[in-house]
Amino acid sequence: MSLYAKWMALPLKVRIYIGVSTMGVAVLGDYVTSRIASEMEARKELDELEKRRITTTTTNEN
Repeated sequence: MSLYAKWMALPLKVRIYIGVSTMGVAVLGDYVTSRIASEMEARKELDELEKRRITTTTTNEN
């Protein structure tokens, strides 16, 4: 029995549930990875600003 035949043997509601839940997990994963990427970018920018501020402060003190 092929995979397609096994898939088609499942009731329609089960196939719909599997499809919708798979899409839901994909959307959630995309959302989470987008948030992580933007957070990493924001932290990188903050680190660069702090380095510039420390350099400027050190230069002004001398």
